[in-house]
Amino acid sequence: TKLVTQKRPLDHWTTGVDHPLGREAMKLHLDRYLDLGRFRSIVSLSTLTVGLLVLCMSTTVMAATFVVHPGESIQAAVDLASPGDKIVVKPGTYMETHGGVDAVHVNKDNIKLIAKSNLKKGIKVILVPGPGNLDGIVAEADIGQPDIERYLVKGFTVQGFPNNGIKTEHVNHFKIIGNESIEIGRASCRERV
Repeated sequence: TKLVTQKRPLDHWTTGVDHPLGREAMKLHLDRYLDLGRFRSIVSLSTLTVGLLVLCMSTTVMAATFVVHPGESIQAAVDLASPGDKIVVKPGTYMETHGGVDAVHVNKDNIKLIAKSNLKKGIKVILVPGPGNLDGIVAEADIGQPDIERYLVKGFTVQGFPNNGIKTEHVNHFKIIGNESIEIGRASCRERV
């Protein structure tokens, strides 16, 4: 089979063909091949574009900082946070009303809970029990999940909880810095690995 093509404007091709099925069959074959070529180019370009976007996104992802003001929920910020994020809590008194056993429950790696307190000047972030809260701030891996890696809780005043003020369980590499506990039932700070 001998095929001769001559390019004209993009949508028109003429063929001179010596083919048993005739000129029209060969033209149809050629048109399909050209459309397939355009499709392959589009797919290749799309794949390249998606690959570059994923690469750029993965190198520019940065830890977020959530700022919690009086009247807002610390737990809501923890729920929105991803591993590596920081939650900064402004001075004031906080009561979580979600009804859980823990006022604030952290179950993610590398969360930093930082209260903007200055205890020497009497500027405090105070966490008091809400309905159903037995423990103040708890970092604990969920059942069946690996231990939490890295955790920081700093500058909080936890007050009036029947069980624990600050508790960690199944947490590796944690820091509990500059917190105070007032009128706590069992333990001000309880750590279990």
